[in-house]
Amino acid sequence: MGVVLADAGYGDEIAFRDGITELGMIYAVGIRPATTVWAPGTAPLPPKRWSGRGLRPTRLPREPGHEPVAVKALATALPPQAYRTLTWREGTHTEMASRFAAVRVRPAHRDYLGTQMRPEEWLLIEWPEGEAEPTKYFLSTAPGEATLERFGNVRQAVAFAGLDPRQHESGSSVKGKPRLSKIGHTFLRKALYMPAMVTLYRTNRGTQFRSRLAASGKPPMLIIGAMMRKLIHVAYAVLKSRKSFDPAMHGA
Repeated sequence: MGVVLADAGYGDEIAFRDGITELGMIYAVGIRPATTVWAPGTAPLPPKRWSGRGLRPTRLPREPGHEPVAVKALATALPPQAYRTLTWREGTHTEMASRFAAVRVRPAHRDYLGTQMRPEEWLLIEWPEGEAEPTKYFLSTAPGEATLERFGNVRQAVAFAGLDPRQHESGSSVKGKPRLSKIGHTFLRKALYMPAMVTLYRTNRGTQFRSRLAASGKPPMLIIGAMMRKLIHVAYAVLKSRKSFDPAMHGA
């Protein structure tokens, strides 16, 4: 399953997003502040009741007081606790960090001309500390079920991504080297690959991690898989504790 990334110049085009979905791919695309969505807990109204005369109504109506909202209005109405500060990598002078919120919404672009409501997607909002308003908005069809609550421990989260090592054995004579199971979520593994590469080759902590494993004879792909697994451990700990990322605490 492929993943498409695009800025708001493409992301605001509903035909572009629908085309990606029809190809069986996932997207994470930028959108403009005026893009409208149905806020969490709301949805289009069902078609009007048929009077028995004429054509049966099939389109989704809108009424005053029951309308979608612009993503900017939704973002500014969220409570402060909806935003979390996340740190993702080292920059030129300091670590890259910002505040984000993620909520499930339904895109609303001209849905009153359709007969079915659109499925839910993730709306990701970036609102840096000190800014008067949010600066970036994204829509993504990434899976909605991968929440922290579904995992009883970090090993389950690692297994969900297919990054848990499995021993390759057959009877008593065939004993291969451990390999990643790769039976988990393909999208999550793909999403972790580039962050792992950046961490390994662009940060001091990652370089030390890579050198230590390489010195012990570990091949490059195994080292990348180990860093992807480490990132899941770190993300799980941060989300579980509901505290900002602390390099000293996570051994990064």
